[in-house]
Amino acid sequence: MAVSYELWAHVVERDAKYIWEHGEERMHHHVTWRKFFARLGAFCIVPTIDPKNPDPCGGKQEVDHVKDQPMMGKRAPDDAYHLVAMCQNHNTWHPPRRELRQAERAYLETIRAEDLYEAAPT
Repeated sequence: MAVSYELWAHVVERDAKYIWEHGEERMHHHVTWRKFFARLGAFCIVPTIDPKNPDPCGGKQEVDHVKDQPMMGKRAPDDAYHLVAMCQNHNTWHPPRRELRQAERAYLETIRAEDLYEAAPT
């Protein structure tokens, strides 16, 4: 089953807002949320949650499925509890390594605690 456009858009907007709230762009350049979200390109959570990641962002907007526990087999469910916004470079061209997967799970736990899922479509 593919991720619906509504869910995909919700995850991208949620993660873009987290990037904006926790990034330097807003503080140093006085960029409004509306201008930040309207910019072209892909929103990628990787530089925010894993700043030591050596790969630069690039490519199209994608979402990554994140399992609750590291294991082989079926992919994570198609819901906001298991998806993060990533650029194509971090998701497809350089798939997440162990450290990034741990950072993704920690990030999802953080935003679950902040109740950012209430309006998430299924």
